[in-house]
Amino acid sequence: MFFNEKGDELGGLVFDGDTNKGQGGSLTFDKFRGDQTIQLIHEEDASGDYFAGLKMNDQNMPLTELLTKQKEIEALDSKEARDSAWREMREQGLLMTERLRIGRDRDKSSVLHMKDAKGKVRIELKVEADGNPSVVFFNELGKVIYRLPPSSPL
Repeated sequence: MFFNEKGDELGGLVFDGDTNKGQGGSLTFDKFRGDQTIQLIHEEDASGDYFAGLKMNDQNMPLTELLTKQKEIEALDSKEARDSAWREMREQGLLMTERLRIGRDRDKSSVLHMKDAKGKVRIELKVEADGNPSVVFFNELGKVIYRLPPSSPL
């Protein structure tokens, strides 16, 4: 873990591995009193498929507030109520949201995903493992609205 002069965490270096589950490593930098906003990462599953690259995240709620809210939500009576509370926080943009992902994806392509404030991919630039490039634009529901090169009618 990395700390500032006052003892606040500012990021960390993490390695994890289990031959039955996968392995990974991450170098992160945190928002002040928040969580990882920049992440250099390797995520690998047990089959050997992996993502290696860079992620940028929005972290809009101070970590101390998030921990307090988490305790409140976990105290709710039903799973449905807890799920609803988490969904509402996500819709309000209060939870960590991945905004940018760039790297080598699990399908062996090079990829750049630009996402909206809710974490939904809106633009994808990709070069497939076989060398075929594409640019795809998505609406807020995830439907393709434009593609280059055009492959079929939308």
